Amino acid sequence: MYTRYLDSITKERSSDYWSDLGIIEAMNLLDNFDGRDWRKLRQEISKFSSEIKIRCAETLIIYSKDAFEILKELTLNSNASVVIAAIDSLSSMTMDKDVLLLNVRDLSAILNNVKSSFQFSGLERMVFDSFEFKLNELVG
Repeated sequence: MYTRYLDSITKERSSDYWSDLGIIEAMNLLDNFDGRDWRKLRQEISKFSSEIKIRCAETLIIYSKDAFEILKELTLNSNASVVIAAIDSLSSMTMDKDVLLLNVRDLSAILNNVKSSFQFSGLERMVFDSFEFKLNELVG
């Protein structure tokens, strides 16, 4: 399943196709991942280009511990667009308050690290601020 997922996120496609259909196709493949597939993705993700890391992050919006750990790793990337894609997916993932509560320490650490590493503007700033607001609202 990992190979099919990798093919789906690396295939040359227009940005419209990716945002309209490609993300959904790749997410459907993730539904069938087993532990071996998740381990392979975690091992290989550091080798991906920034564009493929962003695509991967965009598909990881449904909570699983494996997806959460991969997104956490992506927030440590030096590319601001990769970091924002990971934060945006974490924000979607944590719409479920139980997920947010379960991971509040990790999420706080992520926000503090990102805040000290990047200066966002425009849409990226809005994504970051929205996630930070959601987390701060929960932890007070």
